[in-house]
Amino acid sequence: MFTQPFPRLIAVSGRAAFCLLVISGLVALRAHTAKSPVQARLPLAIHPANPTLNPRAISPTQSGNSQELQGLVIAIRPSGFSPAEVEITDGRYVLVVQNRSGLRDLTFQFDRQGGERLHQVRAQRSKWSKQFDLHPGTYALSVIDHPDWRCLIKVTPR
Repeated sequence: MFTQPFPRLIAVSGRAAFCLLVISGLVALRAHTAKSPVQARLPLAIHPANPTLNPRAISPTQSGNSQELQGLVIAIRPSGFSPAEVEITDGRYVLVVQNRSGLRDLTFQFDRQGGERLHQVRAQRSKWSKQFDLHPGTYALSVIDHPDWRCLIKVTPR
């Protein structure tokens, strides 16, 4: 009499344990992917919606250089860059561009006013970053296929 219910109970328990394992794995994966990767890896970054745009610096000992390294985050949205214009002081910056436009395969250009191209990148990911030494002047960040998408970066002396 006990031979049939017992194996059946083991089979049902095994399936239930498997389902619980899969569900807990999915919950852990969701919790891991819900975190913002930029906030977790770039504590020096400025939030793109911050109207004050006062970059925070990391200490020279952290950057391995005598000059402060500052972060500047700019987002590209369906309507263009956010912010569309920013004013900062001269120095070494990590420029982070977050693609929130919904489009992939965009080609970004970073130019100094007067025609000097500092960087051009075809980005297929949701963000790219590069370090620049920015001197006083005006710089333009733009997207090749969207000429109306421009962000002006005005760099003033310290």
